[in-house]
Amino acid sequence: MSLSFHHFEVDVNFMETSGKTVQRTYVAGASITTAGELSTAWALALPKVVAMSDSKISSYSYKIVYVEDALTLPSAAENNNQGLLSGKILGDPTDSAIVSIPAIKASLMVSPTGKGYDVVDTGDAAVLAFVKMFDSGETEGDWVISDGESWEWETVSGRRRNTRSSNS
Repeated sequence: MSLSFHHFEVDVNFMETSGKTVQRTYVAGASITTAGELSTAWALALPKVVAMSDSKISSYSYKIVYVEDALTLPSAAENNNQGLLSGKILGDPTDSAIVSIPAIKASLMVSPTGKGYDVVDTGDAAVLAFVKMFDSGETEGDWVISDGESWEWETVSGRRRNTRSSNS
């Protein structure tokens, strides 16, 4: 795998009168090659975007886009074969969160066949490392689940779900 820098983008959320939002992405040109240049260019572009819409800009975020420059397709990956991990929210044992993993590896299931094939092995080292990313009580817990929450990794369980495939 060899991911290399491709370009920067700015995702902008526009909020209408009803409170609904729509997102638009603005792709930076090839002349913008650093985060500092992106910030400067966006500071100049933002007033021009604001002048075009009655909606309010409720938020925007910068993205650095990397692409695989030597892509080969995997032999047996299906994104609709998902692993669902569910755990209790840190500090609120009545609330839980779910994180999904597309094309979960078969080796991360409890067994290669039978009922165990539908259960994520939460004792697996790779699963534990991933789960602990979302536990702010852990040294590696620098990531949050959706709305800024963390979970207690000890409460996480997992299962396999197969969703219907889309053509995209």
